[in-house]
Amino acid sequence: MNDIPVYTRSSLLVWSCRLVTLVWGLLGLAMAAMLSVAADLLLSIWWFVSILLMAVATGVAVIALEYRLRCDSCKRRFMFEDLGSKHRQARRRGSLTHWTSSVLDVLLSKSVTCIYCGQTFRVEHAAKA
Repeated sequence: MNDIPVYTRSSLLVWSCRLVTLVWGLLGLAMAAMLSVAADLLLSIWWFVSILLMAVATGVAVIALEYRLRCDSCKRRFMFEDLGSKHRQARRRGSLTHWTSSVLDVLLSKSVTCIYCGQTFRVEHAAKA
């Protein structure tokens, strides 16, 4: 039996993390559009601005979703990383920030660890019927 509790707002957390990866992709696409200036300057700038606006809009949606997410244990907003100290059990992947590591953990290992209290939660990716 798995004794790691399931996070109560798993579906919001998963959607938030998926939107984060969309923002990362849009920003990468914006960089590629910016580098393609040689083809047509005006068209490249239009593409760059439109992709950047989509990334900003998606980023605002991510912030709105993550604002609603609180740790079930300590009730802090664990998807907002502040400059204060983190719990020693907070997961970190290499040189990535705790927040980036949390996003990757949700998407890759289906778990998340609160960076403030160290509690680990399982994340359910699909709703049970």
